[in-house]
Amino acid sequence: MLQFSQNVTISQFGVFTSVNQAQDIKFLIFNGKLNGGSGTLLVSDDRCFAQNTKQSYIYSDDLNFTFLAARPTASVFWVTERR
Repeated sequence: MLQFSQNVTISQFGVFTSVNQAQDIKFLIFNGKLNGGSGTLLVSDDRCFAQNTKQSYIYSDDLNFTFLAARPTASVFWVTERR
């Protein structure tokens, strides 16, 4: 869960991971309904990543998303689909 003291706008985010085989990956920003949230806030398009068994950062395509101040609103995830 992420929470900020002022509004924060992001244009991209990354995840430190390995890609064990070529995969299509979606990046998600999610607001849990358990805490009064609305569910999914952002789902990126699929992005293809080649196999890379060494851990490194993989990045989303450009996006525009603002986390609102003083609201514990979002968790960030990535979802893989094997090719």
